Amino acid sequence: MSGEKIKGTLDVKVEGKPPKRAFYAAYINAKGKPVTFRVVGGNQWFASEMAEKGAELEIVLGADPSRHQVTIVGKPVIEPARPKESKPVQNRRPASGQAPNRGGGGAGQSAPTAASLGIWATAPYNFIPYDRDRIVGGAAPKSPDQAWSGLIHCRLEAETPLLVAGPGEKSENGDRQAKERRFLEIEGRKVIPGSSLKGLLRSLIEALSFSRLAPINDRLLVYRDFRKERYISIMGIKQEDAQKGRELKKGRQRAGWLLRKGAEYSLAPVDYEMRPKGDCTREVCTGPVPKLKSPNRYYFALPKPGGESIAIDPALVRDFKEQLSKDQESLLNARVKGWDSISGKNPLPVFWVDDPERAAGELFFFGLPKCFRIPYKTNPAGLIADDRRPDFASTLFGTVAGGLAVKGRVAVGHMVLEKAVEAAPITATLGQPQPTCLPHYLVQDPEKVRVGKNNSREINPDSLTSYDDPEARLRGRKWYWHRDPEAKPPTGNANTDGRFFPVEAGAWGRFCLRADRLSLAEVGALLEALQPGGGGLHKLGLGKSLGLGSVRLSIEELDLAPERERYRSLSARFSGRAGADFDREAAHRAFKKFVLDELQKMGETGTDYEQLPAIKTLRAMMDYDGRPANAQTANMALHSRDGLSYKNKAVLRDALDIHPGPPPGR
Repeated sequence: MSGEKIKGTLDVKVEGKPPKRAFYAAYINAKGKPVTFRVVGGNQWFASEMAEKGAELEIVLGADPSRHQVTIVGKPVIEPARPKESKPVQNRRPASGQAPNRGGGGAGQSAPTAASLGIWATAPYNFIPYDRDRIVGGAAPKSPDQAWSGLIHCRLEAETPLLVAGPGEKSENGDRQAKERRFLEIEGRKVIPGSSLKGLLRSLIEALSFSRLAPINDRLLVYRDFRKERYISIMGIKQEDAQKGRELKKGRQRAGWLLRKGAEYSLAPVDYEMRPKGDCTREVCTGPVPKLKSPNRYYFALPKPGGESIAIDPALVRDFKEQLSKDQESLLNARVKGWDSISGKNPLPVFWVDDPERAAGELFFFGLPKCFRIPYKTNPAGLIADDRRPDFASTLFGTVAGGLAVKGRVAVGHMVLEKAVEAAPITATLGQPQPTCLPHYLVQDPEKVRVGKNNSREINPDSLTSYDDPEARLRGRKWYWHRDPEAKPPTGNANTDGRFFPVEAGAWGRFCLRADRLSLAEVGALLEALQPGGGGLHKLGLGKSLGLGSVRLSIEELDLAPERERYRSLSARFSGRAGADFDREAAHRAFKKFVLDELQKMGETGTDYEQLPAIKTLRAMMDYDGRPANAQTANMALHSRDGLSYKNKAVLRDALDIHPGPPPGR
C-alpha cells in the first residue's frame, strides 16, 4: 500500500566496470514473500558513504520501487537530487514584450549548494567549536587556605587495541619494507610514559575549560590556483591564460639564483625565458605544469659577478623549505645537490615576486620554477587571538610559550601495562589531516558552497572560504571519533606505509597523579578529565583513525587535603584519611561554575554548562557506547571513482549532525 512504512535490510554489492558499490533493499511484503529491489536515484534517501551491509532500513512504499523512499535507521535523511528538467525549444523571435525562453531556470540561476545535494565529507576526526574571543583565564587559589594538594590514584584500561609507540624503527631490509612502530618497552615491560598521560589530560582540560587553542600550526601555508584572483594578480597572469591553467612567459614573476654564504642568504636576479628544450645556458625544470603539454622549458641566465643582490631573511628561507612537498624535495636534491650547504657551491634557481603591499623590488616570496606557489594571507596561528595571558590550562599545567613562564602544579607518573598481549600487526598508512584542507579546517557555510557543473559531486573551490578571506575562522580543536577497529589496506608506498604492533584490548595499568596547591575549581577540572561526564572515553597513542587507542580512565583512590592541613603533622600528610572526606561533587560544581561565570563576562548567554555547543560536541565525540558507524567517520581516499574523495572538496559535517551525543544522565 502506497505510503506504508515497513522495515527492511540493506545489501551492498560491487558491480560493473569500473567496479562500483550497488545497493539493494530487501523486505517481507504483506503476503509473507521476500521482495528485493535496487536502491538508486530517486529512492535513495541516504548518503552512500553511510551505507553498510546489513543496515536496518525504513522503507516508505510508493507506487512502484522507483518511488519508494529508502532511509537507514539512525542515519541522516538526505533527499536525493532532482533530475534537471529538459529545456523547451527556444523561440527564434519572441512575441512583443515577451522575454526569450532561456529554459532551465535562466542564466542567472546559481549552482546548487553542497547542502541541497547532500554532499558531505567524512573523516575519523571532527572539531570542537572554538571562539578565539572567549578564552577563560586561570583559576589558581588566591590564598593557602583555598589550596588543595595530594595524590590521585588512577586506572587505565584499553577498550580497543592500543599502541603508545617507542622510537621509530626500520625493518632489517631497510627502506623497502614498511617502517615499524612497536610499543614502548623498558626492561621488557610495556610502558606508557607520564608525559603521554599528562598530554591526554591536558588536551581534554583545554577543551573543558575553554582555554587557548594550542599548540597551533604556525607554518606558512601556500597555494597555486589559477582560479583565484589574488594568485592571478600577484603572478601577473592574463585571465585567458589562467583559464587554460598556464603561466605566462613573462608575468610578474622574476627569476634568480638563491645563494648561501655561511649563515647568510641572498638572491641574484637574472633574466629567463621559456624555450623549447635544447642547448642553452641552464635548463630549469622542476615538474610538469598541469594542462600544459608543450615541450617548453625555463632557461635562466647565469648571475653576473658583482651584479645585483637581494639579502634574504633566513626566516623566509625556512618558510620556503617547509612548504616543499616530498616530491619537490626529491627532485630538487637530485638536480641541485648541496644547494643549502654552508659552502654554497651550488646556487638554487628560483622564481620570486615583489611584495604587493610594499615598494617595487621588495621580495614577497620565492619558490621553485613551474608550479610556483604563493602564501595565503594568514595561517592557523594568525586566526588565534593575540592574547598571551595565562589561560586555565597553562596556569594548571604550566607553559613556556609566548613569552610566558608558568610553573605547572600537576605531575603524572608513568604506567606499566598488565595483560599486554601483542595483537596481530597492522600495515597501513596513517593519514594526517592538513590545515590546507579548507572544507575541513575552516568554517564553511554549506548554503554558500557551490557544486561544479551539471550538479556534479565536486565542490567549486571558488565558493570555499580560504585563509585569504577576512571572514576565515578555524573550525576548532581537532578530535578523533571512537571507531570499531578496522584494517586499512596499505598503499604499497614504502615512504608512507607503516607496520604497527599494538597490544590487544583488555590491557590495563595504574598511574598516580600528584596535585600541588590547586584551587577547588582546578581539582574539579582534573576529576572531570579523569572520569568525563556522559561515560566518555579518551583516545591515546597511534592509529586513532583505525579505531585504536580508546581507553577508559577511572579514579581508584583520592588523597587530597587542604594545603595547610597536610603539613600539620607527618601522620596527617601520609595517612590519606582526608581524601575520603573530599567532596567530589563540590569540586565539579566549582569548576563548571567558574568557567560559566567567566564566559558570561565575555557575553555568553547560556546558563547551563552542559548545553554549551563546545561541551555538547565534546561529549558526543567521547561517547564510546553510542559511537557512529564506521562509514560515517571513514577517512576518504584522495581520489575515487565510487563515492566521495578529497578531490571532491566536500565540506565536513558538524559533529553534532553526525552524532547528537549521549542521552542525559548517562
